This record gives sequence, structure tokens and C-alpha cells, in this order.
Amino acid sequence: MFYTKQDMILVEGNERISSFYLDIREVTMEEYASFVEDTGYITYCEKNNSGLIFAPSYEIVSGVNWRHDITGKPIPKKFYKVYPVTRLTMADIEAYTKWAGKRLPTKEEWIFAAKGGIYTKNYKYVGGNNPRKLGWFDNNSGERRKPVSTLKPNELGLYDMGGNVSELVTQKNDSIVEWLGGSFFDDKDFFQLESIHNGWKSSMKNFNTPFGGFRCAKDL
Repeated sequence: MFYTKQDMILVEGNERISSFYLDIREVTMEEYASFVEDTGYITYCEKNNSGLIFAPSYEIVSGVNWRHDITGKPIPKKFYKVYPVTRLTMADIEAYTKWAGKRLPTKEEWIFAAKGGIYTKNYKYVGGNNPRKLGWFDNNSGERRKPVSTLKPNELGLYDMGGNVSELVTQKNDSIVEWLGGSFFDDKDFFQLESIHNGWKSSMKNFNTPFGGFRCAKDL
């Protein structure tokens, strides 16, 4: 049913949305590390030697960047290949997508794919009716990010479209950055189909949330 290419799935479009490719899973720390090693790219947090943590409230702490967890502790490299990357700004993410020959999905594309595209079964949540089998959220995650692709995918075979980390999308209003799908720290309501269009928004292009990551899209 679905054509895969380099860990991407073809999301067949309809009269409103053109067909496009979308990553099966969220971009991992290992993949971002490969980009950094290849290009020498320095992220916003590294340039400013500080990043946002939550322990037990929001703080900006020195020395924190994409290599650290929600509380600011370094993540062992053995986990890079399974954890989604976080604490990146819009510019940091777009630099990666350009290097990878891809792009960010639009908000409309992301929502369409999360709902199962033309194969949607109109479940209550992304991919089904039992949230614990579908996504990581505050009541089953221990409030920590989890390995990608460990729970049930949706109708298109896409993993973690609900929970684990919220995912950055582009939208018509370029003055706002937005993450969709909820995260390991949010309530499961964030990946109900009826409310999935409501995401975390910020007017700061340099916002570097420890709850947000991304996956890539690509034109046909």
C-alpha cells in the first residue's frame, strides 16, 4: 500500500493536499550528530552557552544544548541512536533539513498525515483508541523522552505522531513557530484527532524547547 524511500513514507494526497514523503519517525540525536560532524554546525544553544530546562520549573541554564535531557543532564552517546533530538531552534532544524535534502512539513501536511491521510479510520487518537499503545505522554512516559518507533504506528505506518516529542511544522504565519502532537510531558488530549491542530506556539524564532523535536518531509 505504501511506498517507502530512505525511511520515508509516501503520504498520498487528495484534492486539497499534494502527495509528499514524510519521515517514518522523529529525527534522532544520532542523525543530528551526523549533520553536526559533517558540517561543523553550531546550534543556537551552543553559541549562547545556555538552554532551557525544566527541573521542576523552566530555567535557562549555562552549558545546556541538544545533547542534554529535560533537566540539563548529558545524555550518554549510546542513547543517541534511539532518542529524538530536542532543544533546537527553527534555524537549527532548517539547517539540518537543507543538509538532508528535505524540508519541514507544513501544518496542514502534518495534521493530514497524523490522521492517517486518505486511509484514516477516524480513531479517537492518532492511530487508534488506546492512547497508551500509541504515544508517550505524561501518565506513561515518566516525563522523559522515549526511544522512537517503540509504540504502535498510525494507519500510514508513521510512529510517534502523538506524544514522545512535539514536532515542529511550518505555517503561513512565519512570525510564529509551532509544535504539534504533544510530548512526553503533555496530556494525551494533545493527540486526540479533534484537537491535534492545537499545538505549542512561540513568537521567538530562537525558542529551544526540551519537549520539541521534528521529522522531515520531501516533495515527490
